[in-house]
This record gives sequence, structure tokens and C-alpha cells, in this order.
Amino acid sequence: MAPALLLGLLASGVSLYLADWYIPGSRVRIRQMLARHVAEWLDRRLAQTPVRLGRVGIRHYGKHGPVLKDITITEYGDQGQPELFISAEEASYYVDQEQGVVIFTLRNGSSTGWSAEKESEQLPGKFDEWHHRLELSWLEDSRPDIKDMTTPALWAYRNTLQGEARRDAESEAYRRGALGVACFVFVFVGVPLGIRTRSGHLLSAFALACLPVYVLYFPLLIIGKSVAEAGVVPTAPALWLPNAVVLVLGGVLLAVEFRR
Repeated sequence: MAPALLLGLLASGVSLYLADWYIPGSRVRIRQMLARHVAEWLDRRLAQTPVRLGRVGIRHYGKHGPVLKDITITEYGDQGQPELFISAEEASYYVDQEQGVVIFTLRNGSSTGWSAEKESEQLPGKFDEWHHRLELSWLEDSRPDIKDMTTPALWAYRNTLQGEARRDAESEAYRRGALGVACFVFVFVGVPLGIRTRSGHLLSAFALACLPVYVLYFPLLIIGKSVAEAGVVPTAPALWLPNAVVLVLGGVLLAVEFRR
């Protein structure tokens, strides 16, 4: 069992490092790279339709270089309610990275606001040409993305949250740990099943060893994550229970093999 246990321990260590530090850091570096090249990134995104950029939705019916035909822009509030709607026959745009804005020059259109803040901006109603400034911060979620945080930072951020947001952060942190340790836990099921089928076909033995992982572990993990985020059960037991179940199953199978 020693080689298998060592391999499982190594896999768990690598998995924990990737999930807790490397992958969140990579997501942050990707966002930083996009921020440096936001004009090119925005140009590629606007080649599609519809486009949702944070709390801004954009739909158009044709793009020719920097010109969008029959464009509509909808800005949404914190609760997802529409606050501003703009439609125009065409619009051109450019990115001013020094000021951190995208400036749309809209032609032959109209605008409607549904909030006191938008109404106070003295929207032009119908217009022949209007320059609409869109802050680049609107292109990102207002709340930090928990998937972009290392696990220590995620735990610190979790302490500032309440309710559903707190449960989401806890779920993400516990899920990373549970999945990382699961590599080592899987060994305790794979080894006895491998011993039992050692004289059989290699692929059959591999499939049998993986069966508890896909039939038992991942369904339990999905269910546990759902009930934890809903607040039905505490987060830690819900997400670590699959590891415990697989570990107990592996211990039983090992005991049976040792008795043989």
C-alpha cells in the first residue's frame, strides 16, 4: 500500500496548492492582463450579441469596425433591476484608459431612466447625438469574486459577510479543502478494489476503482454543497461528509481484504 498512499498524498498536496493559491492567483493575473488591454478585449466581446458586462447589457444588430448598428444599452442596479435604457440607430465607441471609461457616441436614439439617480443626470430623452460615458467599473461585478481569492484571503473576507454571501464563501473554502484531501482518501477505496481485481484486466480494475468516486463521492459533494449554500445544514459537515463516507468505505474494504 505504501506506493499508492505516497502517490495519493502527493496528489492531494499538489491539488491543495493549485486550488488554494495558484488557480485564484492565475484568475487575478488574467483580469490584470485584460485591464491593460481592455480596448482589444472589449472590441472582441462586442463582436458578439447580446453581451453582458457586469451590470451592463448591450445588444446590437451588426458591427462594422467600431460602429454598432441598432444598439441598445441597459444598465442594471444592485438588485438586478433596470435603471437606464438607451437605444440608438448606431453608436461608435472608444476606451479612455487614463480616465477609466468607455465613451459611446450614440446617434438618432432615445433614453429612459427608472431611478432617481438616473433622472437627476438630465437624460436627453430623444437625441440626434449623445456621448454616454460608461465607467469601466461597471464592466465588473461590484462584489469581489470569491473564486479569485486565495483560501487565506477568502477566510478573511468571509468574516466580513453575513447570510447567503457568508455561506457561499464558506462553501468555496471548504470545497477546495475537501477536493484536495479527496485525492488521498480515494486511495483507501482504490487499493482494496485493486487488490481484489489484481489478476483481472487492467481497464476493468481501473473502472471498478473509480466507480465509488463517481457513484458515491461526487453526488454526495454536489448535494452537500447545495444544502450548505441553502443554509439547511452547517457548511463544514456537508462538504466533508463525502470524504468521511469514502474513507469509512475504504476502511471496510481493506479490513475485508486483510482477513482474506
